[in-house]
Amino acid sequence: MGKEVNGVTVRRVPTNKLQVEKVTRFLDVITVDRLAEELHLKQSLGENARNILVFVYSHLLEQQSVHKLEDWLQHTEIPQVLGMADVSTKILYRTLQDCQELHFSTVEDGIYETLQQFENGADDGVILDVTDTYFEGSTCKELSRRGKDGKYAKLLQIGLAVTKTYGFPIFHRQ
Repeated sequence: MGKEVNGVTVRRVPTNKLQVEKVTRFLDVITVDRLAEELHLKQSLGENARNILVFVYSHLLEQQSVHKLEDWLQHTEIPQVLGMADVSTKILYRTLQDCQELHFSTVEDGIYETLQQFENGADDGVILDVTDTYFEGSTCKELSRRGKDGKYAKLLQIGLAVTKTYGFPIFHRQ
């Protein structure tokens, strides 16, 4: 281990003389970013891709809530990897609103095309899971229904189709 002191490289430095300036998550961030590139997500997600990918990466790595995300990001290399100078809670909430305009079926189609190269061209898909998600809200027009667990509440069901060979997600429907 070495250190630079007054412009000169000092080869041996006792460990008690070393000071840690900053610790950030790096390797897992780089791995997730590389996967996003392989799936062409930056192109598929459009002009807000970097902001959306902040959510994707953070969800995969830690699952932070939006209001805690800005502080958590300071301990990762996500903003640097995505080429973002500043990530604020305000920007993140605006991104969530912008996501409502995104056509996820187009994104899913692009991911599916990319993953097909690993499936040897097989078009078979199966429904892996149908998940019940309950929600609250006074403006919701949904009627209460009975879920798989027997509970009656406002219910959203999400189905996920995956490829037959490796289980890559193809699309979801609600």
